[in-house]
Amino acid sequence: MNSPNQIESSPNAPETMLFPVGTLENNTVLYRDVLTIPHMLVCGTTGTGKTSFVQTLLHYLVTHYSYDELGLILYNSKYSEYNDFIGIPHLLAPIVTEDTKLQIVMNWLDNECKKRLKTMAEVGAKDISSYNSNNASTGAAPLKSIFCILDDFSMAFDIRSLPTEFSTVLSSGRSVGIHLIVVTSAPLPSSFLSSIPCRVAFRLLSKKDSRSILDRDGAEQLQVPGEIIFRSQGVYAQCRASFTPPEEIRQSLQELKKDVVPSPSVIPDSPVVELNDSETEEFLEQVIQYVVEKQSASISMLQRTFRIGFNRAVRLLDALEERGIVGPDEGSQPRKVLVTADMLDAVTAEEPQTKVRVDEPEIAPLKLRLRDYPWLSVGGYSISISDDVIYLKTRITAPSIVKSTTIKIHYTYIDSLSYKVPHLLSKGYIQFNLNDYDAFLFENRTLQGFDRSFVEKLLRIEFKKPEAQLISSFVNQVAEDNIFPVI
Repeated sequence: MNSPNQIESSPNAPETMLFPVGTLENNTVLYRDVLTIPHMLVCGTTGTGKTSFVQTLLHYLVTHYSYDELGLILYNSKYSEYNDFIGIPHLLAPIVTEDTKLQIVMNWLDNECKKRLKTMAEVGAKDISSYNSNNASTGAAPLKSIFCILDDFSMAFDIRSLPTEFSTVLSSGRSVGIHLIVVTSAPLPSSFLSSIPCRVAFRLLSKKDSRSILDRDGAEQLQVPGEIIFRSQGVYAQCRASFTPPEEIRQSLQELKKDVVPSPSVIPDSPVVELNDSETEEFLEQVIQYVVEKQSASISMLQRTFRIGFNRAVRLLDALEERGIVGPDEGSQPRKVLVTADMLDAVTAEEPQTKVRVDEPEIAPLKLRLRDYPWLSVGGYSISISDDVIYLKTRITAPSIVKSTTIKIHYTYIDSLSYKVPHLLSKGYIQFNLNDYDAFLFENRTLQGFDRSFVEKLLRIEFKKPEAQLISSFVNQVAEDNIFPVI
């Protein structure tokens, strides 16, 4: 390894925004100035500590630098891993968990990057540091540094054809104070890596992967979890990654949230979907009554209770949010209901009762059958269970089509689950076998147009021996619930 002294190893260095990378063999903490890093790549196999490292990095930054200096945008497809950061004043937008909203974020970053370039050109500033220095004497507001964390990057984008919005941010982001932190378990192409000279490698599967990420061997021999090789501007250092316990992060962020009120989102949300003729006001009132009574709301709950499809349930929840009945989307968690039964009764009492209602038999909601299961990543998929629905997040790769999708499988659509453990020379797999393919396809509109054999391949998740323990816990829970056979 090169001498780590060639990389900043002291918080007293003259840089303006430092973070601790890790601890060297001599117990010296290795620091790096994030403002001199165009972008950062964090790569490693599942379970090596990538997300914990990024959480530690973010925790250090938000507790050492104010929200006037630093803004954050977080994307994570696993929904819950950054929940402790919800509500901190540094967030420029709610944590993004959906690919459609991520596209909105990238559009905003692209526009913000171009706007800053134009602003700096007008005053003759070459970068954000010189711009803020010049403005300090005039009393003008400085530009804050923006960090966009893209966790589970390979699940969100096709690395072979990235959106055009990436080009401006990758090439000009550092000079205007916009930095990407890309987290992935899959090696990226050299054309993409050339724009990210700063890289953190946890344990990788092979020498080939290590050479792809670091331009050298070594990462395949690292111990898990927590040991890393840090590469920046051609200089290497092997160390133990910085780690802050989750409870400590949670407590300090709670204190941070007490001090200030979170800023409103600067990034526009996706347009609200209007109700169509089938979502009449009378039916909507039934939904409102039920949601307020239960003090909970989710897509799957509306589907089961009112026997409606996924798209209609989404439109209804959007309508409830628009009317202030429920709060915003919180990933895999049910939406918060903002109205009590007493508040609803008071509003109803003030309205003239002009409609004649025909009593309909009450539909009792079905009880949950499958226990919820948190997100896990295995074999190129992210898997979870929530409200009786199994979610599979993956990428569809077909002729002229490459896109990410979330497949939803209600337990009633499943005939059985095939399970094979991996051996030395062969992969293991789980295969969801369907008993109601038409209903499944109706709920997963993005799969319509593909032949059945292609869809069934999507429902087969292959995994290697190092991932066997992860998938076995999922299979064991499903088998214990005893809803459909595991064969």
